Amino acid sequence: ETSSVLFGVLTAEPERTRGFCGVFHRNGNSHSSLKRLKWVGMKSCRHFLKYPYFLICFWFAFTITADAAYIDPSVMTYAIQALAGAAIGIGTFFSLYSGRIKKTLFGDLEFEKKTMESDALEFQDPSRQEIRKIDLSGKQTDGKKKRGQSFLSGFLLSLGLSFLLCFFTPLNLYFTNIREFRFDLYAFGHWILLLFLVVFALILGGYYLLFRLNKKLYAIALVLGITAFAAFYIQSSFLNGTLPKEDGSAIDWSVYKTETIQSLILWLVSFGVAAYLAWKKRSTFHVYIRVFSSLVITALSVSLLVTAIGNNGFAKKLIISVTNENMTVMSRDQNFVILVLDAVDAHAFTEQLNGSDPEYAEYFEDFTYYPDSLAAYPYTMTAIPQIITGEWYECQTDYRSYFIDAIKNSEFLNLLREKNYVGGMYDSTDFIYDDPVMYQYENIREIPYGINTPKSFLMNEISVIFYLNAPYPLKRHRENAIYNLQNADPGNPLYYTWYDDEFYHYCREHPVTLREEKTFRYIHLEGSHPRYRLDKNLNDIRNTGSPDYNSSLEGAMTAVHYYLEDLKKAGAYDNSVILVMADHGFPDGNENNARHNPMFLVKGTDEHHPFSVSDKAMSYAYLPDIYKALLDGKTGEDIYPFETYESIRRRYLWHDYNKPEYIVEYELNGKTAEEKDGLTETGKTYSLASQ
Repeated sequence: ETSSVLFGVLTAEPERTRGFCGVFHRNGNSHSSLKRLKWVGMKSCRHFLKYPYFLICFWFAFTITADAAYIDPSVMTYAIQALAGAAIGIGTFFSLYSGRIKKTLFGDLEFEKKTMESDALEFQDPSRQEIRKIDLSGKQTDGKKKRGQSFLSGFLLSLGLSFLLCFFTPLNLYFTNIREFRFDLYAFGHWILLLFLVVFALILGGYYLLFRLNKKLYAIALVLGITAFAAFYIQSSFLNGTLPKEDGSAIDWSVYKTETIQSLILWLVSFGVAAYLAWKKRSTFHVYIRVFSSLVITALSVSLLVTAIGNNGFAKKLIISVTNENMTVMSRDQNFVILVLDAVDAHAFTEQLNGSDPEYAEYFEDFTYYPDSLAAYPYTMTAIPQIITGEWYECQTDYRSYFIDAIKNSEFLNLLREKNYVGGMYDSTDFIYDDPVMYQYENIREIPYGINTPKSFLMNEISVIFYLNAPYPLKRHRENAIYNLQNADPGNPLYYTWYDDEFYHYCREHPVTLREEKTFRYIHLEGSHPRYRLDKNLNDIRNTGSPDYNSSLEGAMTAVHYYLEDLKKAGAYDNSVILVMADHGFPDGNENNARHNPMFLVKGTDEHHPFSVSDKAMSYAYLPDIYKALLDGKTGEDIYPFETYESIRRRYLWHDYNKPEYIVEYELNGKTAEEKDGLTETGKTYSLASQ
């Protein structure tokens, strides 16, 4: 009681404190005064302590870290925001009904307050011959105070809206997918802060003008603002769990009917609640805005901080970048080249070879084509390290640790080093390069990867903000916004980009030159990966034609053809092992067993013969042995010793696009990879959670 009384005296308003002292000096009734001081002290303590209370609660509730391998805009913070929503709901309930709860639990404190002696002082005014009263209670109605509280709603609403959209959304996306962005917080954080401040100033300025000009318009704007704030928050936090995958491909929005209905219901309910409170419960309406805005800002702030700390989001990334340097520098002695064309399906390549593009047989003279090839994984992220190193990802550790360990322990890469090959890794999508182990590759250098022009970066960020917060019927207008942000042009010609047309133009501008050192080149190209852009002549026809999978595949083949011709002209073709392969297939569907048949062509050193097609069963599980055989001088036709491969399973590890932490094992037995129903489950699964 003593602490409550003393705290109440110290934190009460000056007018109210003077009123208390007046009570003591006026009548000396210490009992009633102590009651009053106790009540006010409790009230002051409650108002003061609620902020650290909520902060501590949010801190313990939201200590959930996240680490995504693919772009994952909502799943990694879903649990955090669910807890936030629960906390906000509970907090709002207690804020609105605290009086009734106090009365039920502790009695009617208001009654004690009413039965206390009045703080009003009465005295005889000799000049006016009348009794005058001075009210020292400090509860006089103040019109300016009411107006200030009314505008406080607009201020907090402006702050909350701009904070959610322009600060929390982009930073949370970065912190939960930190490995997917090559730049760090210090390269773009100041632009995000600027965007937040500009939007906050614009919204606040609009509310201030309406507040000064017309109170009804101001009230309508508050209704619309709190409707948007509530709907945006709920949409982005709880209804984005089924967002389409962000790989650049066109999205079929017709399958999201349930999500569309949920979005419409959300906006109608949000508007209905806000409108009802504004017109029927005006005082409650402003309390609702202030409480909701304050709690959401607190929840988002703590959630963002915990996510950033958990994912080491404030760390400055190593200033390592993948450049295109020396990409066309080859060896007079020996070369080993792996060209990976993304998402080129063997069936699609065969159809073009036998139909519209028979010239492929000329392009790939000296190559052996294996149409019955089985990939290792369905997606680039897991397929690429297996292709480069031969090491399988079986959820034995987190993905980044696996990738770096695979580079260090790869039998193939270590063999290249033993044979004194100088290497270059050219990849810009699903490649872990921010580790010192990558310094051994000549094109990976200490060049900070920043952003392109601030204007283009901010436009991409605005598209992402719209995509993540807008209701489902409007998301289609900014589909693949996250993919576009991730793959934005860095604005520096040194950085490697995987686009087929840019690879072609780089090779035109940098003809192949020769050196003495043995050379290894791994080059990952766009292939026929969505979004489709090119025609057969490598023209971007998005605005003038109708690019599709087949036209992009034709463009990729054109780029590879000219690269091979450049090697021949420079005298670096015959002495080169060259594999032209895809990381995975890409049929129309996305079933478990529909991405397993990639294109695979191979040419050994000094191999010369017409284009040939082999009917032998190929598997990416054989790649380590194939690489070793090619280094030993085997040809593309001689890399298949049945006595070895019959003992190696043709295995295929499937996982969902956004869930590489859970893998299902398949085998291909008795059928070809071209048959989509050939895979059968082995019953074995791999899970990161079980490790």
